Amino acid sequence: MRERLRQCVADLRVHFSPEATLRVFANLWLRPHNGQDQRLTGVELSALAVAPLPFGELHARPPKPSGDFRIPTPAEPKQLGAWLGDVYQVLLAERDERRSRGAHHTDPALAREVVERTLAPLFKAEQSRAIIVCDPAVGSGVFLIEAAFALARLTQRPLEEVVTRCLRGVDIDPGAIFCARLGLFALSDRTRDSIRAIERSVVTGDFVTADPFAGEIDAYVGNPPWIAYKGRAAEPLARGRAEYLKKSCDAFAGYPTLHGVFVERCAARLANSGRLGLLVPTSMADLAGYAPTRRAHDRHCQVDQALTDYGAHAFAGVFQPAMALHSTKRTCRVEPGSGEWELARTDIDLVTLGLLERTKLLPRVPGASFGERGIQTTAEDKPRMSKERSGRFSQPLLSGTEVRPFQLLAPQLFVAPKDFATRLRSKEDWRGVDVLIRQTARFPMAAMSSGLPFRNSVLAGFRREPFSSAGLIAFLNSQLVRFLHYQRFRDARQGMPQLKIGHLRSLPLPTASPSFFSALDQIGLRLLQSSQDAEAMRQLDALVFAAFQLGEAEQQRVYVWAQEVGRVPAARALTSKDAIAKSGE
Repeated sequence: MRERLRQCVADLRVHFSPEATLRVFANLWLRPHNGQDQRLTGVELSALAVAPLPFGELHARPPKPSGDFRIPTPAEPKQLGAWLGDVYQVLLAERDERRSRGAHHTDPALAREVVERTLAPLFKAEQSRAIIVCDPAVGSGVFLIEAAFALARLTQRPLEEVVTRCLRGVDIDPGAIFCARLGLFALSDRTRDSIRAIERSVVTGDFVTADPFAGEIDAYVGNPPWIAYKGRAAEPLARGRAEYLKKSCDAFAGYPTLHGVFVERCAARLANSGRLGLLVPTSMADLAGYAPTRRAHDRHCQVDQALTDYGAHAFAGVFQPAMALHSTKRTCRVEPGSGEWELARTDIDLVTLGLLERTKLLPRVPGASFGERGIQTTAEDKPRMSKERSGRFSQPLLSGTEVRPFQLLAPQLFVAPKDFATRLRSKEDWRGVDVLIRQTARFPMAAMSSGLPFRNSVLAGFRREPFSSAGLIAFLNSQLVRFLHYQRFRDARQGMPQLKIGHLRSLPLPTASPSFFSALDQIGLRLLQSSQDAEAMRQLDALVFAAFQLGEAEQQRVYVWAQEVGRVPAARALTSKDAIAKSGE
């Protein structure tokens, strides 16, 4: 049977036709019926084959070699979502569409948790009507399958009734709709009426422009497509589509993404007191670029406290922190601010929590102390850069790896000035930067600027009252500031760590006397001369601890973190070229 299934899946992979799919389903164990497990019978297959377009028409593709591909046979209905997800991912890979669609299969256990947390508040009071659940980017149907089981349990209604009455789904991909319909069909009573009901409830369409079920949905659940239209991973977007999104979606401002648009659309279209349960990038909770998305959502919905953070490995093969956005439709629309969403923390002790809460109330480091000046480089620039300074490659270009605490190493890249003419600032602009801060790091690491150009893996710092250049460098390299940054900002703890200008501008500033900043300057100058001066580092930490009035337990917590987590990565071996780091040449 497994060999037959393997061959059927290979056929499905090649053709993606109704016939091939039904042949696969002939081998599936379906739900218990009349006390016995039953397979889809030949009679039922024949009935489906003669039904008038039960799941729509999909064009067969020219055959291709099947290759070696195996998917285990589902042993029970609850394994159906995972099986369909695997099949759909293979189909996307065959069509080379996974990235362009931003489609990542959700593990059924994760989908189940999101669905149950979404629906549970709707059943705190007795329900007098059926709850309608919609997945606006249904994919292979894993969320709707989990919603079917959850609703059947919560309402004590038969599963067949839930499947045909309570579920809705939309997807722009007909192939996804086909998979989702088949999954729900397997859970239904498998009659012609069920086929027609599922066909009406799970439809091909563009949820962004038109939701066929708007106004009747009590809960939106799912994993909307993760597609960004700005930044290094930006996907192309047709001009007409871009103009439409700019005009119709507030969430498309700032850092424009398709998942942000889905969040706004779902929040606006929910029925009163409805629930939202969507898997989105964790950065949506706090990244400044997502502020328009948060505002657009918060106008319509009240976000739950302590949102669940699933970390960087929620999806197999995808290194992107994910969270569950759970919220409830407001009784009336409001005009919110641009605040961040709170994430649940299970990795923090009470001493650290108290320190974070106390320092949140302090003033902030002057915003003008930090800025972005670095050159944005891409893969296309690789031929324009050299690791040797020779010929036309005469201009040194600093990167983040050259920035160490109190120490700037020599640049390892050189570019041709003519190739970067439109991106290279004037010498005066580069010399106007006082401090260099490594951007690709878990906590601040700062050194004195040499006046050389640098890539965008380096952030710019400027002396502003009350800091001198040396004082700002010392402050950023202190253990307490590193600790506060790491504990406060999720980017430092998961995924690929990055410092952001917003992070630096929100660092707390102690309400200290001028003597504190004078002493900070003196210690900074000393460490700039010798970055390995252990006694000066001890004095620096003691000075900053006293300015922030840390107690013994808080100091001990910082020191433990510094030993276990906060170690500075080892530097590359120094070379004779490092001598030029202190010159502008």
